[in-house]
Amino acid sequence: MRRSALVCTLALLASAPACFNPDDPPGGAGTADSTGADTSASDTAPTTNPSDTTPTTDPSDTTPTTDPSDTTPTTDPSDTDPTADSSSTDTDPTDTDTAPPACDDGAVDPGELCVGGAPTVFDVGAGSFDVAVADIDGLGLDIITLNRGSSTISILRNDGVGGFGNPESRTVGDGSCRIRAVDGDGDDDVDLVVSGDPIVTLNNDGTGDFNRVDAPFGAGVFGGCGDYNDLDVLNNGGGPIDIVYSGEYNNSFVAGISNGSGWTFADNATAVNQAGEGSAGVTVTELGSDADSNPDVVQLNRYYEEGTVWRGNGSGGFIAAGTFDACGSVEPPDVYLGARWATAGDLNGDGQTDIVSTCILGSGDPASGFSIVFGAADGTFSAASVVALGGAYRIVLPDIDADGDLDLLAVSTALGGVAVYVNDGTGTFAEPIALTVDGPAYNVAVDDLDGDGALDVVVPYDTPGGGRVAVFFASP
Repeated sequence: MRRSALVCTLALLASAPACFNPDDPPGGAGTADSTGADTSASDTAPTTNPSDTTPTTDPSDTTPTTDPSDTTPTTDPSDTDPTADSSSTDTDPTDTDTAPPACDDGAVDPGELCVGGAPTVFDVGAGSFDVAVADIDGLGLDIITLNRGSSTISILRNDGVGGFGNPESRTVGDGSCRIRAVDGDGDDDVDLVVSGDPIVTLNNDGTGDFNRVDAPFGAGVFGGCGDYNDLDVLNNGGGPIDIVYSGEYNNSFVAGISNGSGWTFADNATAVNQAGEGSAGVTVTELGSDADSNPDVVQLNRYYEEGTVWRGNGSGGFIAAGTFDACGSVEPPDVYLGARWATAGDLNGDGQTDIVSTCILGSGDPASGFSIVFGAADGTFSAASVVALGGAYRIVLPDIDADGDLDLLAVSTALGGVAVYVNDGTGTFAEPIALTVDGPAYNVAVDDLDGDGALDVVVPYDTPGGGRVAVFFASP
């Protein structure tokens, strides 16, 4: 089935500039200067006019910058040969040097964004909340949703040609809130880790059949599985995969939980404390500034403006290695921007790790945006620039348009879907494109599900009639 490449501009941010640069001075991000213009070398047109609703990187605009009807380019080498055959012109249909990126031609062209239109929707368990994409049985990438309302996971198996079977259900811990896919026991198949009470691991036998093994402690030991708990996995020191888990109230993240062999846990959870209270998001990364191969951890705190960077020492331990401005400050002083989730990657191509955090405005209010800090070679970070996006929740950093840099996809509960921000390679992002679903969404995964070379977007969400997962298939 051919899918439309239609995209729509995010109405929620219609008053935002067509482009924003998170590296602008604090206070400049997400606001329009009526006299300013984007000075990026890649875009010579002013982009801060709020009345200009045409995104500078609109993927639906397939008009070439070089008019194909102009058959007299100035750089045709044949123009310098007076004896050249007059039948050899620049309208040779085999000459595609000036062809712009185009969707629906079967080729993945750098810079084209062909994900959009109506998604393909699948039924899953009640309270569909988080999602993982992984090949659990060797037939293609499968979709696994975590369903908070039913304490289950739903497995949608890929049939090998991009189609998916009926959901298979597995029971997990009560109130589970996070799922990660990883080869936990080193047998070259994909296992699952689910945070709940207790934390549950599902050991794959190689065919996609899972054996449940519970960790010897519950998430409740570290503060339950609420809106701020987070889960990631790492391999610290070349041994088994460990779990990194943040508690909501215990001021710490937990690491160094070795699975041993076959997810047989030792009761050796290690609490790594952070000043204050309210530990929130954790993400495992490899900092470009430390020039080693040991996994590092970025940790947020929902009550404070600063996050903490923990450097892995290669033997299962972590060393506090500085802080970063997670969400900036706001006025008046009695209103704060707390942090919720974080992700990390090199957004501006300088080889250093940059951090994106989702932010909360005021006590009890929904997340109201996200912030970006750029890493430097000395291990420090720039000041945070906060970008407004109502209900911002999870953020992922894929190269959604295949041009070699990381773009930004932010789930928004206010939008009811995902805002897609395309990066120009310098850490400057175009006006967002909206991919919406028919219910509240909190998480997103991105991968090539149908093997056409283009990234597809997977969004779990819930409805009064049950859980759903929407797949926005790209049409390259």
